[in-house]
Order: sequence, then C-alpha cells, then structure tokens
Amino acid sequence: MTTITEDLIARRLGKHLADRSECVIRDDKLTGFSIRVRKLADGGLSKTFFIDRLEKGKRKKTVIGMHPTFGVEAARAEATTMLQAVKKGDDPAAERIRKKEALTLAELWTDFEEKYLCHKEASTRRDYAGRWRRVLKPTLGHIKLHDITSPMVAAMKSKYCDKPTEANRGIAVGKKMFSYAIEKGHVTANPFKSVKLFTETAREDWLDEHDLPLFKVELGKRNDPIHDVIRLMLLGGWRISHARLLRWEHVDLMRRSVDLPDNATKKTATVLSTAAAQVLAKQPHRSGYVFSNSRGRNPIGDRDIRDELAAICEAAGVKRITPHVLRHTAATWGVKAGLSDKQLQQAIGWKSSQMANRYVARAAAIARHGTEQIAAIIDLDEVAE
Repeated sequence: MTTITEDLIARRLGKHLADRSECVIRDDKLTGFSIRVRKLADGGLSKTFFIDRLEKGKRKKTVIGMHPTFGVEAARAEATTMLQAVKKGDDPAAERIRKKEALTLAELWTDFEEKYLCHKEASTRRDYAGRWRRVLKPTLGHIKLHDITSPMVAAMKSKYCDKPTEANRGIAVGKKMFSYAIEKGHVTANPFKSVKLFTETAREDWLDEHDLPLFKVELGKRNDPIHDVIRLMLLGGWRISHARLLRWEHVDLMRRSVDLPDNATKKTATVLSTAAAQVLAKQPHRSGYVFSNSRGRNPIGDRDIRDELAAICEAAGVKRITPHVLRHTAATWGVKAGLSDKQLQQAIGWKSSQMANRYVARAAAIARHGTEQIAAIIDLDEVAE
C-alpha cells in the first residue's frame, strides 16, 4: 500500500524512476490523488501533484501544483476538495482556471476607480482613495476576490481597532467595491456585508462660550481669502469642500442665495445670512472661484485652510480643531439660540432631520449640565448655622 508522504518524496521517490524519465505514484489512501516525477535535463526532479479520474471511459488529469510549493498535506486537502467537486458534477479544471483568472482586490480597485469613482465628486474620490490606501490595500489588496471571506474582513477590522472610524469607512468602501464586482459578474457574494461595524462615538467638539470669543478675536486680525473661507464656514456651517470650491456663477448676492449643483448624498444651504453675504461681497473679483488668490482662476487649497485654522487656534490659545468643527459650532450655537430641528436642517443644509436632532439633543445635554451646576452652587440643603 502506497501513501504519498514527505518522507516518500524526500528519500524514496527517485528510486521509482529507475531508468525511466517519468513515473507516477498513486496514493492508496485517497483514490485519485497522485504525484508525477520527471527527470530534468540538469539531473534534478520535478514533482507535480494532480488528481485523475475516469470520465466517459477516458482518464482525465487536473494539476494541483508543484512540490515543494504545495506540501503533501496541502495538496491532499486540495485534491479532496477537487474530487468532491467532481462527484457533484463540477469541473475542477474549469474552476481552477476561473480562480486563476479572477481579479485581485487591487485589480478590482483599478477598474472601480476608473469606471465608478470617476462619476463622483473630487472629495468623494479622495476619501475613497485614502481608505483604500490606508486600510484595504495593505490587508486584502493582493487577494483574489473569490478568496476573500467575511472572517478575513473581520480580521482586517480588528487590526484597526484603535481607529474604529477608519476601519468602518474602509469596510464601507470594500462593501461598495464588492457591490460593483457583483454587478459586473466577478463574484456572487459580498463578504463585507455581514461584518458588524465598530460603534462610533459622535464627535462633540465645538467652540464653546470660552473658546469662541478667543477664536473670533484672532480670526478678526486676519483678512485674506483663506480666512474668509473660514468665516463663511463658521457663519453658515459650510463644509470645507463646498466653501472653498464655491464659484461666482452659483452666487446671487442681491438675493443672498447660492445655487450649488446637487449630488447624491449632500445638500448645502442655499440662503446666505447678511454677514455671510458681506464676506462674499468683499472679494475683489467676480468670476471663477469666489475665494481665490489668483482672481478666481484657482481655489484656496484644502491644506492651506487647515494650516491657517491650526495657526488661529494656537494663537488664540484654544484646542486645535478641524474644519468640520466649525460646522458643529454653527449647529450647536444655532440650537442654543432657539432654532428647531427643522430650522437647523434648512439652515445648515441636511437632507433629513436626523442629524439636526443630534444637535438638539446635544444642546439639551449642555443646558442640563448648566442647571446642575447652578443647583450645586445654590445648594438649598446647605443651611448656615
């Protein structure tokens, strides 16, 4: 009885050749599992695992792989899978060709970027590219689509447990890529779909009663297009991309309104406050980009705005903030001034009231904290002796 083992391959397999240039050893433990040994011109041996079976009276062979790239146990496991497929009526050779020709996640990204992302806004393309580069590519980029499983995605998620938001966004991009792959017929299932996301804590940063006056004083010392973008974001809760890329053809100063091109996911407020309109009106040109150091030809850079925002915070002695914190600040102060969730939704520019409700709840929490502090100071239970 012959069983293919590493010992057989290492010590005794060459003897089976004798004076022949090739011999085949069949495994009696797993019927259909074999290894073929051939003499090479340089005197060495090539060893190839394969399965063979009878189909319509003819013996048919399907290669598994070469030894030692495939160890004996790995080859036996692959042979078992392939032979089971044969029993079900599948063609293991065709399946192996299909898997060999299947795209890797990196190859899918190239197609996804060229044919899907090209229709999205520049900010969306940058965000997707960042998540791909930082999360998906290092962990799953080299793997064939058919071989990516939900446990693999879960393992990727665990690797970024210290960056839950980054992990969640990476999974979202992977899910979208696989949905695209399904539409194109590359795969039939989405391994990202069943992976539970990290619970995210909503960011609560904003410029409060202490920080906002300090920030405004320092901002007031600076007058150029970069700082005017920051003023617009603070006054109206604008997103940085919409503020810095605002063009004059979208602005009607007489009616104090803007008419931005809509997109699939976000909508910007179309009404300007008097103060916001004054910020736009002070710009020295009336064509191209509203905020520009080149008379409208080029917009203010994203990095320039972030750097100046950091400089203002440092000079004002407040905690460093991101541009999005200006949006949080506008929304929170709006609720504190008495805006309802519907008014806030229209003023800031959300498509639903769900996000506005978050700020209403935040303002209620702030007020509750304030009342507790007042009560602690008054302390009716404390009676002077």
